[in-house]
Amino acid sequence: GDKVYTRWCYRKSAVHCMAGNNPGARITIDPSQSRSALLNIPYLLPCVCIEAYYTNMDALRRKKCPFQNQSVADVRDVWASSEVTLFESRFKLQSPCPASDLKISASLCWKQQEHLCIPVLNSTLEDEEEDFIYNTAAVDRHPRMCVRFSLQG
Repeated sequence: GDKVYTRWCYRKSAVHCMAGNNPGARITIDPSQSRSALLNIPYLLPCVCIEAYYTNMDALRRKKCPFQNQSVADVRDVWASSEVTLFESRFKLQSPCPASDLKISASLCWKQQEHLCIPVLNSTLEDEEEDFIYNTAAVDRHPRMCVRFSLQG
């Protein structure tokens, strides 16, 4: 049979899937040798998908997302694959998954010790555009005021 490419990717939208900075994510399957492939996926997130398609130009891509609509198996993967970018009066949490796949909330807390942050009541920050962008313009600046991220579900 014909050779097939397979790769893992993070689904950004209904049509867009991003493999990240990993050119080794794509594997060629030669059915005369083997009908399977081992994919090394760094983070098991709800937006992980597997694509398979023939090696010819413009081949139709088949995509399966086995963890879609499931709760996160290991929250450490969510935090390890994300990063925070600070701006003057807001911050952005960047994740391989779209905000609709992860139920993340951000709230203020008061840092007491290295690993102890006391939640500030009624301080949940609003996600401006359902894109993990949080406005902090109304927050008083203090060295002990911190943000705590939580994952629901």
